[in-house]
Amino acid sequence: MNMKSKVIITVTLLCVGIIHVNAKNPQKSKEGPPPRPLFSAIDINNDGDIDFDEFSSQQEPREGYQKIFSQIDNDDNGVITKAEFNDHKPPKKKGKR
Repeated sequence: MNMKSKVIITVTLLCVGIIHVNAKNPQKSKEGPPPRPLFSAIDINNDGDIDFDEFSSQQEPREGYQKIFSQIDNDDNGVITKAEFNDHKPPKKKGKR
């Protein structure tokens, strides 16, 4: 194998390694958390309520499905109404001091 081939292989491997590391450790956006999903996007069957199955089909919240579902379902009837969904304010992250 000549020197030129070794250099090309080395550069290629370095690039692949850098891409792999960046993919595993994406930099956090300075824009804040991702936007909250729309009620209609979670209400899969369009019945006007979000049950636990519909809620748990979304990306899992950091605190877990059951904890967040219970926080939003104010009347503990097992479904989240549009009013409950709109009234729920996610806790704000504590900033660094």
